[in-house]
Order: sequence, then structure tokens, then C-alpha cells
Amino acid sequence: MPELPEVETIKRYLNKHIKNKIINKISILYKKIIVGNLVNFKEKLINKKIIEIKRYGKYLVFLLNSENVLISHLRMEGKYIFEQNKKNKTKYARIIFYFDDGTMLNYDDSRTFGRMNIVDKKKYLNIPPISKLGPEIIDKKINVQKIFNIFKKSKRTIKEVLLDQKIISGLGNIYVDETLFESKISPLTKANKLNKSDVLKILKNASKIVKLAIKFKGSFIKTYHFAKNKTGIFQNFLKVYGRKGQKCVNCKKILIKTKINKRGTTYCPNCQILK
Repeated sequence: MPELPEVETIKRYLNKHIKNKIINKISILYKKIIVGNLVNFKEKLINKKIIEIKRYGKYLVFLLNSENVLISHLRMEGKYIFEQNKKNKTKYARIIFYFDDGTMLNYDDSRTFGRMNIVDKKKYLNIPPISKLGPEIIDKKINVQKIFNIFKKSKRTIKEVLLDQKIISGLGNIYVDETLFESKISPLTKANKLNKSDVLKILKNASKIVKLAIKFKGSFIKTYHFAKNKTGIFQNFLKVYGRKGQKCVNCKKILIKTKINKRGTTYCPNCQILK
């Protein structure tokens, strides 16, 4: 699933290519992508201009010159591919937006888990899913004491808590594994066993790693592309994620992989302390 760095990269790509374009036709090739009435979906988008694309956590929000916004969640395999030629439909195109200048935008999703929803522009920040998101890990104003208080009340592992978008938004499997390795904390540690210094270290490392990943346009894992044939390169800097059975870059012990709440988790049992 694309995480904050990947979705941020996609947001910047979309703003560069489709900002101020007017939608004049929509093809819905897979109905379940759309939340709600299909006719209503088309009516509220056709002949509308895309003013700007914003990002909240892992969600993309398309602001329109109307009373509505389009909220898009890419889930596992969703991606947007802009084409100059409106005949260039992608292999797994599920929704296609045609613009009045002859260009098009494919929403491509091989696993069809992604979702789109039309929401009132005046309300979208105050209703789910956006209203349920915790502070972003790269927010300079993130309240360490508040996060620490939440951790102290949780008996879940730190891996599970960091993946909870209601507590901190934007982090997924890749960057949580990398953050905990950098922080020298085992992903199996219970959140309530961490002291405030541990929490501060985790938040600082997570922010640093995510910002660096944004700089390198995200991590190319499996099929992630932020544009047609374009990928990020942060995977070249990953120290634990995807490196099961390889040597730890610090101590040279073998990295192991386990599952925490059904999520694959790679870590160094020597460097990362179980508290």
C-alpha cells in the first residue's frame, strides 16, 4: 500500500499535470471503486474544474470549482496515470477521467481495493475518513506528550500502534519497520512499556525517514509507480524492510521476519531491544 511519501509524490505529480483541467467525461469500468450512487458521482464531476489536489495521511482530495470534493484512497495497488492521448487506456484502468483538452487520467488498480467518494466541500474535514486521522508524522506541531499518553494506555505492540492511522497518520509497513530499526526498539515491544524519551526518538526518526523518502519520491516495492514508468528510489536506502535473511547493516546478525497482527515485520533481534 502506498504510504505518506508515495501518496505525497502522487499528489505533486497530479497537481503538475491535471490542475485546472475540466472533466468532460468519465468511464466507470469497475463500479465497486465508487462509494455511493454512480449517476450522482458523474453528475457532480462532469464539467467541473480540478482546482487543486491535497493529501491527508494516505488520502488524496481533489478540490473542485463546486460545492464538492472527490476523496480517493489508493489502498493496495491503486495508481493514477496521466496520458496526453485520450486513447491510451491502461491495462487495469477502473475509472477514466477525460478532460476537455483531449488528455485523460486513468485510475489503474489491479486488485480493485481502492475507493472514491464525493463529499460536501464544507464538511469533508469534519467527517470520516479525514476527521478520523491522527496528526501527520511530518507535522512540526505534533504533540509528543499527547502521543506518549496514548501509548501509555495501549497494550498493543508499538508496531500495531504506529500503523493505527487514528493515532498517527501516514505510516505503513515500510516506514514503521525502518523507524523502529533506526530507534533500536523491537516491534514486539508493547507501546505502554516505552518511556517518553523512546516516544520522542520514534517520532523524530519517523519524521526524518518519511521526509527523506519524499525527497526520493517514495519506495518502489512490487508495482508502485507514481506515474507511467516512473518510480521512487528510496527502496535503495531501506535497512530492514524486504531484507529478511540478510545481514543487519549495523551488527551483521541475520534479520528475521515475523507477523504482528497479520502484518509482515522485519527487524534485527540483536539491535532492536525488546522492552
